[in-house]
Amino acid sequence: MTTQNLTALATAPTHPLPSTGIGIFDSGTFESLYRIAAVLSKSSLVPETLVSDKNGPFPPEKAAANCLLVVEQSQRWGFSPFAVAGHASVVHGRLCWEGKLVA
Repeated sequence: MTTQNLTALATAPTHPLPSTGIGIFDSGTFESLYRIAAVLSKSSLVPETLVSDKNGPFPPEKAAANCLLVVEQSQRWGFSPFAVAGHASVVHGRLCWEGKLVA
């Protein structure tokens, strides 16, 4: 490889950028991500800590909002939100990721 090729590889982004350039702050992108999050929040395969706590299930809007955090992060990483959700949890009110997901 030439020095020019190595420089190009070193400076290339490792994750796809949002097509709008402003990601979740674009209303169309936000609506799309929220729809995915709403579907995700209804799945029985989503970790319980995203959609409920010791007091029972969250209202649909809160469960979808929690899942939106997962969907938005998965978009930044360039991963499937459905795959990422399986490795997410809420611990003491903080969204956490399994080590094997971020390693």
